[in-house]
This record gives sequence, structure tokens and C-alpha cells, in this order.
Amino acid sequence: DRIFMIPWGSCLYSMQELQDAKPIMKDFSYDLGFVGSFWGNANIGSINNVNKFLKPLFDYVSPSMIKLAGDGTGKRRVSNEEHKLVLQKSKICPIINSDSWRAMRGIQDRFWSVFSSGRFGVCDSEGVYEFFNENDVVVETDPHEYVLKSIYYMRNPKKQEKYITNVLKKIKIEYNYYNTWDNILKIVESL
Repeated sequence: DRIFMIPWGSCLYSMQELQDAKPIMKDFSYDLGFVGSFWGNANIGSINNVNKFLKPLFDYVSPSMIKLAGDGTGKRRVSNEEHKLVLQKSKICPIINSDSWRAMRGIQDRFWSVFSSGRFGVCDSEGVYEFFNENDVVVETDPHEYVLKSIYYMRNPKKQEKYITNVLKKIKIEYNYYNTWDNILKIVESL
């Protein structure tokens, strides 16, 4: 009679918060914010892509302007409210996926969390094209180019706004847990 789940991604926010979400374009505390886990090894998990896509960005950002949180980052896990604030207060929020997700053209919850927060990140998986077209998002699968694009958008936050607006529009209507669960339950109910 009940379904239990631990939600991620866009359900970091209530439906009302999602509907009220807007691009955040000023009052940043950090240049780079990342909430997630560094896990596994070079063969499985996120470590491979953390080393190729995320850590090279650290060379271009003052350590005092980087905010990390989560298992394996050397920082503690954070509450949902702290998670929101890290993303909302960061000029760029890198969106990296594990190799297995990239191979399957998947998109992990980080993409939805970042954009639901009114913020922006370059995505490392073409799987996002299952949901958005090339004009809606910035995708880069080459690690060197990923770093260059991320630096560009970090230094030019105003250039992020059209992407945030495009993604938020679809999150509010279609790509949120409230809509997804409504669709699932309607199908189950009709069986």
C-alpha cells in the first residue's frame, strides 16, 4: 500500500520552491561549488571523472573560493538546506557523472539539483540530450575542453542565464519528482 524511496535531484526542493525558482545571477560566495561523493577507483565509480573533469578546475580557482561537500571530498555530508546554499552561492557547479552513467548516456541527480537551484554547470554526459536539445544545455565530453568551458562560464556568469532559464522551464513542468511519481502512480492505478 505504500512506496518508500529516498529522493534525490530536483526533489531537493518542494513543488512550490521549484515553481518559484529563478536563475541566480549574483551574490555568489564561491567560484566553484560541488556537493556529491568521490567514490570507487579508476575502474568503477566517480573517481576517474573527478580526476579528469573536476580536480583540474581546482588549479584555476582559489582554494578559499571552492566549496565541496560529501563523502570522499574531505568534507562532511551536508543537510538539504546546506546543499541548496552551496549550489545557490556558487558561480559554477560542475556536473560530472560516473563512467557507467556516461557510457549508458545517463544523467545523475546532480544535473537536476544544480539547475533546480537556479544555477549552472557544464555537463559531461551526452545523455542530457535525451531531455534537452543542444541549445538548452552545455555539454562537453572531452576533459580538457570541459575545464576550459567551465572556466569560461565561471568567469562569465551572465552567459549562463539562458541555459538556466531553459532547463528550469522544463523542470517546473515535466522533469521533477512530483510529475514523475504522478505518472507512475497513474499507470499503477490503471493496472
